[in-house]
Amino acid sequence: NLGWQRVKALLQRNAKDLGTQGFDVDYGWGLLDLNRFAVHNLWFSENPLSGSGESGIAFEKAVAVSNDSVLDLNLISITASNSRITAWLDKNNLSAFEETILRVSVDSNNYIGFLNGLITLNFTGSPGASFDVSVSVSFDDTNAPATISDINANWQNFDVNVFLICSDNGGSGCALTQYRVDVNALNEIQQKLK
Repeated sequence: NLGWQRVKALLQRNAKDLGTQGFDVDYGWGLLDLNRFAVHNLWFSENPLSGSGESGIAFEKAVAVSNDSVLDLNLISITASNSRITAWLDKNNLSAFEETILRVSVDSNNYIGFLNGLITLNFTGSPGASFDVSVSVSFDDTNAPATISDINANWQNFDVNVFLICSDNGGSGCALTQYRVDVNALNEIQQKLK
């Protein structure tokens, strides 16, 4: 039982576009093409899938998916061309005109720059069907690494070893960790040594 809004959306997005791309005053949404409902036809609310995120924080997106066909679709597998991309459907078996959500997670641990990939959804059927979703996400590292030491902040009258620990919480990483003595404190140290 499809509501009128769902029927309208199905007809609009499966019409053969005529005239100016998209809706126009001469052809409306285009020519009604009922043959599209007789073949495997999966619609995604977003494809290609794109966005941006912070390095070290997984990029996640939920995309609406609709089986725009009278044929049932039963998921066999979902594969991604990039090992940092994981995807799954909330519901693996879609009856005619049924909807679900495709959830996508992109691991950005120690990664900066553009990450591109392709998600392929393979379904059984007669014949089988596969559908691709392109992924393009940009990751930046805007959080500086933090360095901590185990040294007491007070004056020391004995030798000390200083251990520095750098943490970037999965961002671009720590290339170099340095330690310096404050200029005023260094002057005081030199005065005491004289």
